[in-house]
Formats: sequence, structure tokens, C-alpha cells
Amino acid sequence: MKKLLHTLALLLAIPAGLSCNALADTLFESATMGATQQSGGYSIDDAQYLGVRFTLGSKTTITSVGGQLGAGGFGDGGIFVAIVKLASASALPVGAPFTSQEVVASKAVKITGKPATDVFVPLTVTLDPGVYGLIYGSGALGDPASGSGESYAGLMGNGNTDRGNGSYFFWRTNSWVNSAPVGLRFTVYGTPAGAPPQVLFVSSSSTLTSGDIAIRDRLVSDGYQPVIKSADTVATQDAAGRALVAISESSYSVLVGSKFRDVPVPVLTWEAYLFDDLGLTGQTKDTDFGYASSQSSLTITDPTHPLAAGFSGIQTIYTSPGTISWGKPNANADFVASVTGTPAKSVIFGYEAGAVMPGLTAPARRVGFVFNNSANEPSRATSAGWKLFDAAVAWAATPPLRVSVNFQPPRRARALRFPCGYGSCLREPRKRLELRLEHR
Repeated sequence: MKKLLHTLALLLAIPAGLSCNALADTLFESATMGATQQSGGYSIDDAQYLGVRFTLGSKTTITSVGGQLGAGGFGDGGIFVAIVKLASASALPVGAPFTSQEVVASKAVKITGKPATDVFVPLTVTLDPGVYGLIYGSGALGDPASGSGESYAGLMGNGNTDRGNGSYFFWRTNSWVNSAPVGLRFTVYGTPAGAPPQVLFVSSSSTLTSGDIAIRDRLVSDGYQPVIKSADTVATQDAAGRALVAISESSYSVLVGSKFRDVPVPVLTWEAYLFDDLGLTGQTKDTDFGYASSQSSLTITDPTHPLAAGFSGIQTIYTSPGTISWGKPNANADFVASVTGTPAKSVIFGYEAGAVMPGLTAPARRVGFVFNNSANEPSRATSAGWKLFDAAVAWAATPPLRVSVNFQPPRRARALRFPCGYGSCLREPRKRLELRLEHR
């Protein structure tokens, strides 16, 4: 929806630093959020890891973890996050510092914010009921120590209010020790195992228009659980633990702004006036992004891409003419469909995670989509229109497939015998090829 005037934006400004404890999938929160931008706290480095215990009562899929974290004063800002299995509610890790058996998930990350602020880190693992430890440290588990060591690589602010539902423990001077409550904020997000993945659906209001009702119902039929937030109340942290953030064109772009620009969660939007805020296109309205009225079709420009849903050529997406959203992404995007007759205006495009966009490097997949909502167009979508929407949701929410190839030479080369022909035989040393496909 069209941007509001700047004077109105000031009147409707949203408070910064909103806590994420209202999220439906906040599984654990050691402390409620205190002052934002805390500069004091406990250091994270290669000699001190910070941890907290939490308990799961049923089989659960963890989707992300977080806390009040910031970059330290030294080192490269690189830290690791780990979840370890503990024997009881008072137990410590048994390794020095870890055994491979007790670490159930880990990830190396780089913290750049300073002072500390509330952040979250995508980390997916399905865990059985039991007691676990969430740990932040440096110089291990995929975070290599720098040449000068990792002293004070990260920081956890301690100006928060303990909830009393967890207990702290630290790795210090080469041993694990328990700690009294110290106001550190650790968070864990997830859903019960087997529950449908959640989509944060940002609309103009909690009372949906007929176009947004059609979108909500389609998300449900696609196997997702929409979590509806209005543009004026949604916060960045609402993206934590979601499979996808979907932003409707009904949302006032000035109320959403750049809230989801940097989130490491896939984002799909059909609000053209957010393309610039999200860094998908340039900044100039009607040049880099805009709307096209009196349209009922689009033209597929890359029929081989999953976002094309198997279509090619001109496809009718509305049962009667309406408005569509378009943008001009850079050359690193996948251009999949355009305004019919105007190939420079892309109406379906996507950026892979890690692609350099006009505004930033994509933290996760990003998709710009054709729908509009000025006249509730999704309520008049054709079968082809919905199939294209389904493809956009599926591609955005699916982690990219990584392929790694590893040649391992044999301990002792052996000859492979091939059938002889024309009086000669071929011999080649044996090599083992390992091909691994995985979603990350």
C-alpha cells in the first residue's frame, strides 16, 4: 500500500527494542528484556563460555536461539552457539569442554552489533524431552580462534530481569562451574515436533481484507500455520522461529519499513513499496519499483526456475483486470516473470541466500511477488495465479540445497580393469567420490 506521509510516520512510530516474549513459539526465556543497547555484561571468549539450562517436556523442533548479544572489544566477533544434552536439571556438561555425544547442535556465527541487543540465530534440531544447555562461547565448534586468541569476542548484557526458570553455568579456567542468577538473557524458539511450520503473515490489520483472507486460507492449504500480525504492531523479533515472513500489499510500507530487512529468515512480499526498504531494488518510486494497473496476466521469462511453477509464456493470474506489483532487482536476482509487454519490470523475482542485492547481502531467500491488494486482487486469483503463489512460498521457505563433492584418494591405488578393445586395455587408479546433498 502507498507510503504514508513522513509527518504521519512520526506519529505512528513503533517503540524500539520490543521483547519477543509474546511469540507463540518462545519455548524458553531466561530473563525478560532490560535496557536496550547494554554496554556492560559478561564476556564470551575462548576461556569463558556462558550457558543456561532449559527443559523440554515433549519432543520439540528447535528453530532458532538467541539472547542479548553484542560484539566484544577484541577478537573477530566470531562466536559459537551450542545445545548440549544434560543428564539432569543440575548437571554440567561432562566434556572438557564438550564430548561429541553431548553436543546435539552447534553453529558458528559472527556478532557485529555493539552494544548488546536482542538477536536470534537460526538453528534447527529436533530434540526429545529432557534437560539441555544453551551455550555461547568462542574458539571451538566451528569458530576458529584467531591468531591473537579470542579474548572478549562477544558480550552478553546482564541488565535484564531473571525469570527463575533456568540456571546458569559457565566454562572458566578449563572447568564447568555453576553460577548464581546474573541477568543474562538466553532465548529458545521452536514448535512441537510434527506441528505445521509457521508463517508470519503481516497485514494491514488483524481484521483481514477479503484479499488477505484468501492468502491466509491458501497458506493453510499449503500446510502452514499463519501467525497474523498487523503492520503497526509487528516487530523484528516476531520473525524468530518462523519458516517464512509474508508481507501483504495491504500493509502500509512506512509501518513495516526495514523491520525484516536483515532477518535471517526467508521473506516474501507483494508490497512493491517495501522492495526498496528490504534492499531488493533501488530507491526510486516508479523507476525501481511500482504498480501496474489494469492487468490480468504476466509473462514468464524463466520457465526453468521453480518460481515459474512449470508455466511458460503469458499466464492469466486474475479473473478480471486489477493492479500488479513490479520491481527492478539487480543482475544477481532470478528474473522469473515480467509485466506483459514490459520485460524490464519484473513481477516475480527471487534472490538466493548470500546474493548481493542493491541494499545488502541477502541473509536468507527473498522473493518479490506479483499480487496486489488495492482491490482485493488475491480473492480473484486464477488457478495459475495460486500455483505461482504456492511456488513462491515453497521456494522461499525451502533452505537452499548445498552440494559438496569430496574426492578421497585410496590408501593404496588399485587398477580398475575395463573391457579390452582393439588390442588395448585401460587402467586407472581407483578414486572414491563422495557426493553429499544437504539443506542448510
